[in-house]
Amino acid sequence: MTYFQRVSGGYLLALICLMVLSGVVTYVVCQYQNQTIRLRNQFLEQRYKEQMKNEVDARQPTRQPVKDSVETERIYESRDGKLLTKIYWSPNDYGLDVETIDLDTKVVKRHSENDYFKLIKRVEGLFSNSLESVFLLTRDSKQYAVIDTYVGNVDVGDGLREIYVATFEPIKESLTIKSFSITPVSAKTISISRAYGRVEILDYFPQQNQIITISRSSDGCGGMGSVELLSVSIQNQVVKEVGMGCVTQTRYLGYLGNLLYFGEIDLTDEDLENWEDAKIINIFSLNPLTKERKNLSIDLSTHAFDTTWVDVTNKISATELVLFDKTTEEGYALDVKTLELRNLGKLYD
Repeated sequence: MTYFQRVSGGYLLALICLMVLSGVVTYVVCQYQNQTIRLRNQFLEQRYKEQMKNEVDARQPTRQPVKDSVETERIYESRDGKLLTKIYWSPNDYGLDVETIDLDTKVVKRHSENDYFKLIKRVEGLFSNSLESVFLLTRDSKQYAVIDTYVGNVDVGDGLREIYVATFEPIKESLTIKSFSITPVSAKTISISRAYGRVEILDYFPQQNQIITISRSSDGCGGMGSVELLSVSIQNQVVKEVGMGCVTQTRYLGYLGNLLYFGEIDLTDEDLENWEDAKIINIFSLNPLTKERKNLSIDLSTHAFDTTWVDVTNKISATELVLFDKTTEEGYALDVKTLELRNLGKLYD
Protein backbone atom coordinates (compact mmCIF):
# COMPACT_ATOMS: atom_id res chain seq x y z
CA MET A 1 0.00 0.00 0.00
CA THR A 2 1.40 3.37 -1.02
CA TYR A 3 1.69 6.45 1.18
CA PHE A 4 -1.17 8.20 -0.62
CA GLN A 5 -3.42 5.17 -0.19
CA ARG A 6 -2.73 5.13 3.55
CA VAL A 7 -3.49 8.86 3.80
CA SER A 8 -6.74 8.51 1.84
CA GLY A 9 -7.79 5.61 4.05
CA GLY A 10 -7.08 7.69 7.18
CA TYR A 11 -9.17 10.60 5.91
CA LEU A 12 -12.02 8.23 5.07
CA LEU A 13 -11.94 6.69 8.54
CA ALA A 14 -11.88 10.14 10.17
CA LEU A 15 -14.81 11.24 8.00
CA ILE A 16 -16.83 8.18 9.00
CA CYS A 17 -16.09 8.80 12.72
CA LEU A 18 -17.07 12.46 12.35
CA MET A 19 -20.38 11.50 10.73
CA VAL A 20 -21.15 9.00 13.49
CA LEU A 21 -20.28 11.52 16.22
CA SER A 22 -22.43 14.17 14.52
CA GLY A 23 -25.36 11.75 14.41
CA VAL A 24 -25.00 10.90 18.11
CA VAL A 25 -24.83 14.59 19.11
CA THR A 26 -27.87 15.43 16.97
CA TYR A 27 -29.82 12.56 18.56
CA VAL A 28 -28.93 13.68 22.11
CA VAL A 29 -29.85 17.30 21.40
CA CYS A 30 -33.18 16.32 19.85
CA GLN A 31 -33.99 14.08 22.81
CA TYR A 32 -33.23 16.90 25.23
CA GLN A 33 -35.39 19.35 23.31
CA ASN A 34 -38.23 16.84 23.08
CA GLN A 35 -37.99 16.22 26.84
CA THR A 36 -38.19 19.98 27.49
CA ILE A 37 -41.21 20.31 25.23
CA ARG A 38 -42.90 17.35 26.91
CA LEU A 39 -42.33 18.88 30.35
CA ARG A 40 -43.76 22.22 29.22
CA ASN A 41 -46.79 20.51 27.63
CA GLN A 42 -47.40 18.56 30.84
CA PHE A 43 -47.16 21.78 32.82
CA LEU A 44 -49.63 23.60 30.56
CA GLU A 45 -51.97 20.61 30.60
CA GLN A 46 -51.94 20.64 34.39
CA ARG A 47 -52.56 24.40 34.34
CA TYR A 48 -55.62 23.86 32.10
CA LYS A 49 -57.00 21.05 34.25
CA GLU A 50 -56.55 23.14 37.41
CA GLN A 51 -58.34 26.08 35.79
CA MET A 52 -61.26 23.87 34.73
CA LYS A 53 -61.41 22.37 38.23
CA ASN A 54 -61.50 25.86 39.80
CA GLU A 55 -64.34 26.89 37.50
CA VAL A 56 -66.36 23.85 38.59
CA ASP A 57 -65.54 24.33 42.28
CA ALA A 58 -66.43 28.03 42.09
CA ARG A 59 -70.08 27.09 41.51
CA GLN A 60 -70.23 25.29 44.85
CA PRO A 61 -71.29 27.31 47.94
CA THR A 62 -69.05 25.26 50.24
CA ARG A 63 -66.01 23.06 49.87
CA GLN A 64 -65.49 19.89 51.86
CA PRO A 65 -61.93 18.80 52.69
CA VAL A 66 -60.57 15.81 50.79
CA LYS A 67 -58.36 13.60 52.92
CA ASP A 68 -55.31 11.69 51.76
CA SER A 69 -55.21 13.56 48.44
CA VAL A 70 -51.94 14.24 46.64
CA GLU A 71 -51.67 17.75 45.22
CA THR A 72 -49.71 17.90 41.98
CA GLU A 73 -49.95 21.70 41.77
CA ARG A 74 -50.71 24.52 44.17
CA ILE A 75 -51.58 28.09 43.23
CA TYR A 76 -50.83 31.12 45.41
CA GLU A 77 -52.53 34.40 44.52
CA SER A 78 -51.68 37.93 45.63
CA ARG A 79 -52.94 41.33 44.54
CA ASP A 80 -50.91 44.51 44.48
CA GLY A 81 -53.07 47.39 43.26
CA LYS A 82 -54.22 46.56 39.74
CA LEU A 83 -51.85 43.60 39.44
CA LEU A 84 -52.99 40.06 40.25
CA THR A 85 -50.09 37.62 40.50
CA LYS A 86 -50.36 33.84 40.58
CA ILE A 87 -47.53 31.51 41.58
CA TYR A 88 -47.83 27.93 40.29
CA TRP A 89 -45.92 25.33 42.27
CA SER A 90 -45.66 21.84 40.77
CA PRO A 91 -43.07 20.02 42.90
CA ASN A 92 -43.47 16.74 40.97
CA ASP A 93 -43.38 18.35 37.55
CA TYR A 94 -42.08 21.75 36.43
CA GLY A 95 -41.32 23.40 39.75
CA LEU A 96 -42.21 27.10 40.08
CA ASP A 97 -43.78 29.41 37.55
CA VAL A 98 -45.51 32.79 37.76
CA GLU A 99 -47.94 34.99 35.84
CA THR A 100 -49.17 38.54 36.48
CA ILE A 101 -52.44 39.97 35.14
CA ASP A 102 -53.14 43.69 34.83
CA LEU A 103 -56.78 43.90 35.93
CA ASP A 104 -57.35 47.10 33.94
CA THR A 105 -55.69 46.25 30.63
CA LYS A 106 -55.92 42.42 30.98
CA VAL A 107 -52.29 42.17 29.83
CA VAL A 108 -50.68 38.94 31.07
CA LYS A 109 -46.98 38.36 31.72
CA ARG A 110 -45.87 34.76 32.18
CA HIS A 111 -42.78 32.68 32.84
CA SER A 112 -39.35 34.26 32.41
CA GLU A 113 -40.80 37.48 30.97
CA ASN A 114 -42.52 38.08 34.32
CA ASP A 115 -40.86 40.64 36.61
CA TYR A 116 -41.15 38.29 39.60
CA PHE A 117 -39.71 35.20 37.90
CA LYS A 118 -36.15 35.65 39.19
CA LEU A 119 -37.38 36.40 42.71
CA ILE A 120 -39.52 33.28 43.10
CA LYS A 121 -36.78 31.13 41.63
CA ARG A 122 -34.37 32.51 44.24
CA VAL A 123 -36.74 31.61 47.12
CA GLU A 124 -37.74 28.22 45.71
CA GLY A 125 -36.12 26.48 48.66
CA LEU A 126 -38.77 27.91 51.01
CA PHE A 127 -41.60 26.22 49.11
CA SER A 128 -42.84 23.01 50.69
CA ASN A 129 -46.09 21.31 51.70
CA SER A 130 -46.10 23.45 54.85
CA LEU A 131 -46.43 26.66 52.81
CA GLU A 132 -49.75 28.45 53.38
CA SER A 133 -49.61 31.65 51.33
CA VAL A 134 -47.29 33.97 49.39
CA PHE A 135 -47.69 37.70 48.76
CA LEU A 136 -45.72 39.62 46.13
CA LEU A 137 -45.38 43.37 45.74
CA THR A 138 -43.04 46.03 44.36
CA ARG A 139 -42.12 49.25 46.17
CA ASP A 140 -39.40 51.77 45.23
CA SER A 141 -37.70 49.45 42.70
CA LYS A 142 -37.55 46.64 45.28
CA GLN A 143 -39.55 43.43 45.16
CA TYR A 144 -40.90 41.73 48.27
CA ALA A 145 -42.18 38.21 48.87
CA VAL A 146 -44.01 37.58 52.14
CA ILE A 147 -44.02 33.83 52.77
CA ASP A 148 -46.33 32.33 55.41
CA THR A 149 -45.53 28.77 56.48
CA TYR A 150 -46.10 26.23 59.24
CA VAL A 151 -43.08 24.46 60.70
CA GLY A 152 -43.09 21.17 62.56
CA ASN A 153 -44.83 17.82 62.44
CA VAL A 154 -48.45 18.79 62.99
CA ASP A 155 -49.53 15.14 63.07
CA VAL A 156 -47.78 14.36 66.34
CA GLY A 157 -47.52 17.63 68.21
CA ASP A 158 -47.56 21.39 68.25
CA GLY A 159 -45.91 23.42 65.56
CA LEU A 160 -44.82 26.93 64.67
CA ARG A 161 -46.14 29.50 62.25
CA GLU A 162 -43.23 31.38 60.71
CA ILE A 163 -43.46 34.31 58.32
CA TYR A 164 -40.49 35.28 56.17
CA VAL A 165 -39.93 38.47 54.16
CA ALA A 166 -37.66 38.20 51.13
CA THR A 167 -36.37 41.47 49.61
CA PHE A 168 -35.00 41.38 46.07
CA GLU A 169 -33.25 44.18 44.15
CA PRO A 170 -33.57 43.26 40.45
CA ILE A 171 -30.79 45.58 39.22
CA LYS A 172 -28.20 44.20 41.63
CA GLU A 173 -29.90 40.78 41.75
CA SER A 174 -29.40 41.00 45.51
CA LEU A 175 -31.64 38.90 47.80
CA THR A 176 -32.08 39.08 51.57
CA ILE A 177 -34.43 36.90 53.62
CA LYS A 178 -35.48 37.71 57.17
CA SER A 179 -37.83 36.07 59.62
CA PHE A 180 -40.75 38.38 60.31
CA SER A 181 -42.37 36.43 63.16
CA ILE A 182 -42.50 33.03 64.83
CA THR A 183 -45.73 32.05 66.61
CA PRO A 184 -46.48 28.78 68.46
CA VAL A 185 -49.58 27.12 66.97
CA SER A 186 -51.30 23.97 68.18
CA ALA A 187 -51.61 20.99 65.87
CA LYS A 188 -55.40 21.12 66.24
CA THR A 189 -55.50 24.75 65.11
CA ILE A 190 -53.35 23.99 62.07
CA SER A 191 -55.48 21.00 61.08
CA ILE A 192 -58.75 22.93 61.38
CA SER A 193 -57.32 25.88 59.50
CA ARG A 194 -56.19 23.72 56.60
CA ALA A 195 -59.42 21.74 56.41
CA TYR A 196 -62.00 24.51 56.75
CA GLY A 197 -60.26 27.85 56.30
CA ARG A 198 -57.42 29.84 54.86
CA VAL A 199 -55.20 32.80 55.66
CA GLU A 200 -54.63 35.43 52.99
CA ILE A 201 -51.96 38.15 53.08
CA LEU A 202 -53.52 41.42 51.89
CA ASP A 203 -50.56 43.80 52.05
CA TYR A 204 -47.09 44.42 53.40
CA PHE A 205 -45.80 47.83 54.50
CA PRO A 206 -41.98 47.83 54.22
CA GLN A 207 -41.51 51.15 56.01
CA GLN A 208 -43.55 50.09 59.05
CA ASN A 209 -42.63 46.40 58.69
CA GLN A 210 -46.27 45.41 59.16
CA ILE A 211 -48.50 42.88 57.41
CA ILE A 212 -52.27 42.87 56.87
CA THR A 213 -53.92 39.44 56.81
CA ILE A 214 -57.43 38.05 56.72
CA SER A 215 -58.18 34.61 58.14
CA ARG A 216 -61.47 32.86 57.36
CA SER A 217 -63.09 29.53 58.15
CA SER A 218 -66.38 28.10 56.93
CA ASP A 219 -68.80 25.20 57.23
CA GLY A 220 -72.15 24.31 55.68
CA CYS A 221 -73.91 27.31 57.26
CA GLY A 222 -71.55 30.21 56.99
CA GLY A 223 -68.15 31.50 57.89
CA MET A 224 -66.24 33.79 60.17
CA GLY A 225 -62.82 35.34 60.41
CA SER A 226 -60.83 38.43 61.25
CA VAL A 227 -58.62 41.03 59.62
CA GLU A 228 -55.38 41.48 61.58
CA LEU A 229 -52.43 43.85 61.51
CA LEU A 230 -49.25 41.90 62.28
CA SER A 231 -46.23 43.78 63.62
CA VAL A 232 -42.71 43.03 64.79
CA SER A 233 -42.23 45.78 67.35
CA ILE A 234 -45.78 46.00 68.79
CA GLN A 235 -48.54 43.55 69.61
CA ASN A 236 -50.67 42.24 66.76
CA GLN A 237 -54.04 43.96 66.39
CA VAL A 238 -57.44 42.63 65.31
CA VAL A 239 -58.71 45.30 62.93
CA LYS A 240 -62.16 43.81 62.36
CA GLU A 241 -64.00 40.54 62.95
CA VAL A 242 -66.10 39.44 59.99
CA GLY A 243 -68.71 36.86 59.07
CA MET A 244 -70.75 35.49 56.19
CA GLY A 245 -73.80 33.31 55.72
CA CYS A 246 -75.49 32.52 59.03
CA VAL A 247 -72.86 34.44 61.00
CA THR A 248 -74.40 37.88 61.46
CA GLN A 249 -71.24 39.97 61.58
CA THR A 250 -69.82 42.66 59.35
CA ARG A 251 -68.98 41.37 55.86
CA TYR A 252 -65.49 41.66 54.43
CA LEU A 253 -65.72 42.93 50.84
CA GLY A 254 -62.14 43.52 49.77
CA TYR A 255 -58.91 45.46 50.00
CA LEU A 256 -58.31 48.18 47.41
CA GLY A 257 -55.84 51.06 47.33
CA ASN A 258 -54.52 50.50 50.88
CA LEU A 259 -58.08 50.54 52.26
CA LEU A 260 -60.22 47.75 53.69
CA TYR A 261 -63.87 47.62 52.66
CA PHE A 262 -66.65 46.16 54.81
CA GLY A 263 -70.41 45.83 54.55
CA GLU A 264 -72.74 46.24 57.53
CA ILE A 265 -75.89 44.08 57.46
CA ASP A 266 -79.37 44.74 58.79
CA LEU A 267 -79.43 41.84 61.29
CA THR A 268 -77.98 41.32 64.75
CA ASP A 269 -77.25 38.18 66.75
CA GLU A 270 -80.81 38.30 68.09
CA ASP A 271 -82.12 37.81 64.54
CA LEU A 272 -79.99 34.75 63.86
CA GLU A 273 -82.95 32.59 62.78
CA ASN A 274 -83.56 35.03 59.90
CA TRP A 275 -79.98 35.02 58.64
CA GLU A 276 -81.03 34.08 55.09
CA ASP A 277 -82.75 37.47 54.83
CA ALA A 278 -79.66 39.45 55.84
CA LYS A 279 -78.55 42.14 53.41
CA ILE A 280 -75.88 44.81 53.32
CA ILE A 281 -77.22 48.26 54.16
CA ASN A 282 -73.97 50.23 54.41
CA ILE A 283 -70.45 49.97 52.97
CA PHE A 284 -67.47 51.70 54.55
CA SER A 285 -63.71 51.87 54.07
CA LEU A 286 -61.18 51.52 56.86
CA ASN A 287 -57.52 52.48 56.83
CA PRO A 288 -55.73 49.59 58.61
CA LEU A 289 -52.89 51.84 59.84
CA THR A 290 -54.75 54.99 60.93
CA LYS A 291 -58.17 53.34 61.61
CA GLU A 292 -59.86 56.18 59.69
CA ARG A 293 -63.35 55.14 58.61
CA LYS A 294 -65.44 56.57 55.74
CA ASN A 295 -68.94 55.55 54.66
CA LEU A 296 -69.65 55.24 50.94
CA SER A 297 -72.54 57.45 49.84
CA ILE A 298 -74.51 54.85 47.93
CA ASP A 299 -78.13 53.71 48.20
CA LEU A 300 -78.28 49.93 48.58
CA SER A 301 -81.98 49.66 49.43
CA THR A 302 -82.99 48.44 45.96
CA HIS A 303 -80.82 45.31 46.22
CA ALA A 304 -80.50 42.43 48.67
CA PHE A 305 -76.71 42.45 48.57
CA ASP A 306 -74.45 40.02 50.38
CA THR A 307 -71.01 38.52 49.78
CA THR A 308 -70.40 35.61 47.43
CA TRP A 309 -68.39 32.39 47.44
CA VAL A 310 -67.57 32.75 43.75
CA ASP A 311 -64.19 34.16 42.73
CA VAL A 312 -64.73 36.59 39.84
CA THR A 313 -61.44 38.48 40.03
CA ASN A 314 -60.99 38.11 36.29
CA LYS A 315 -64.22 40.07 35.68
CA ILE A 316 -63.51 43.18 37.75
CA SER A 317 -61.11 46.11 37.61
CA ALA A 318 -58.63 47.27 40.25
CA THR A 319 -61.19 49.63 41.85
CA GLU A 320 -64.20 47.31 42.03
CA LEU A 321 -65.74 45.14 44.75
CA VAL A 322 -68.03 42.17 44.11
CA LEU A 323 -71.54 42.04 45.60
CA PHE A 324 -74.15 39.30 45.25
CA ASP A 325 -77.87 40.08 44.85
CA LYS A 326 -79.67 37.21 46.58
CA THR A 327 -82.99 38.09 44.93
CA THR A 328 -81.83 37.89 41.31
CA GLU A 329 -78.75 35.69 42.00
CA GLU A 330 -76.68 38.10 39.96
CA GLY A 331 -73.31 39.59 40.72
CA TYR A 332 -72.55 43.30 40.72
CA ALA A 333 -69.24 45.14 40.58
CA LEU A 334 -69.16 48.28 42.71
CA ASP A 335 -66.57 50.86 41.70
CA VAL A 336 -65.39 52.47 44.95
CA LYS A 337 -64.21 55.58 43.07
CA THR A 338 -67.30 56.35 40.96
CA LEU A 339 -69.82 54.42 43.14
CA GLU A 340 -71.29 52.91 39.96
CA LEU A 341 -72.79 49.41 39.96
CA ARG A 342 -72.09 47.10 37.01
CA ASN A 343 -74.07 43.90 36.45
CA LEU A 344 -71.91 40.78 36.14
CA GLY A 345 -74.74 38.38 35.36
CA LYS A 346 -75.53 35.08 37.08
CA LEU A 347 -72.83 33.91 39.47
CA TYR A 348 -74.27 30.43 40.06
CA ASP A 349 -75.65 28.06 37.44
